[in-house]
Amino acid sequence: MSADLTESFRARGFAVVPDLLTASELDRFGAAVTRAVRERKRADRRSLAEKSRYEQSFIQCQNLWEDHPEVRPLNFHPRVAQAAAELLGVERIRLWHDQALYKEPGGRETDAHQDHPYWPIEEPLTVTAWIPFEGSTLESGAVGYLPGSHRSGLREFVNIFRGQPDDLLSRPEPAGAEPVFVEVRPARSHITTG
Repeated sequence: MSADLTESFRARGFAVVPDLLTASELDRFGAAVTRAVRERKRADRRSLAEKSRYEQSFIQCQNLWEDHPEVRPLNFHPRVAQAAAELLGVERIRLWHDQALYKEPGGRETDAHQDHPYWPIEEPLTVTAWIPFEGSTLESGAVGYLPGSHRSGLREFVNIFRGQPDDLLSRPEPAGAEPVFVEVRPARSHITTG
C-alpha cells in the first residue's frame, strides 16, 4: 500500500486498491460466488414485486465460505487481508463475515446507510472490502460514499429492512458532504471504513 493511498483512505474513508486481485482470480471467484448464491436462492421464485423493500435492493447471501469451499480462499485471501490491515494501520484483522450482494434488473437503489450499525460489534475500527467482480459503472450502479463521514461520530442504525428508512443524508453530521460515486474496473477492489 502506498503512503498516499493509506493517507487518502484515512481522510476520505474509502480507497480503490489497484490490482488487489488478478483478472483470473476475479473470474474464478466471481463464478464461484455466483454459483453459491444461485444454489442458496434456488427455492426463491418470487418476483421482484413480491419481495420486501430491502430484498428489492439486492439479493444477499452471507457466509458462503461455510458451505461453499470454492469461496473460502476469497474470504481469507492474504492480499485482501494485508490491504485491510495496512489501511487500518494494524498488525492483523478479524473477519466478521462475507456477504454477496447481487442486484436484480429493475431493482431499487440501496438506501444511504453506514455499514457498522448493522454489525453487533463494538469495535469501530472496521473495513468493508467491496469486490465488484464485473466492475461497477455509473450506469450499472456505482457505490457512492460521503468523504470523511467515517469521522463524523455518527453511528446511526437506519432500518433499510422494513418500511421507510430514515433519511441519513438529511442529518446534520454529513451536511455539506457531496457523495462521490466510484467507478471500478473489474481488476480492482474497493475497501471502505465500516
